[in-house]
Amino acid sequence: DCFIDENYIINNIEKLSSIEQIVIVHGRYDFICMPSAAYDLKNALGHNATLHIIMAGHSGSDTVQRETVRAYAAMLWQ
Repeated sequence: DCFIDENYIINNIEKLSSIEQIVIVHGRYDFICMPSAAYDLKNALGHNATLHIIMAGHSGSDTVQRETVRAYAAMLWQ
């Protein structure tokens, strides 16, 4: 019971419309959560979002992924 319903975020995209800046970071080699889903999310969000595909996979232990997320989080909280 750790997962949300399929397409839950896309189906409720209006709840995110008040967020001024959304950064989506997705691993190019993530074949569990497909990069196409991140692309669809970015398109649904429109101008509020930027998408960055990084050279990483699904694992949270990927050094590149962890460091990229850390850098974006620091940027957002400046």
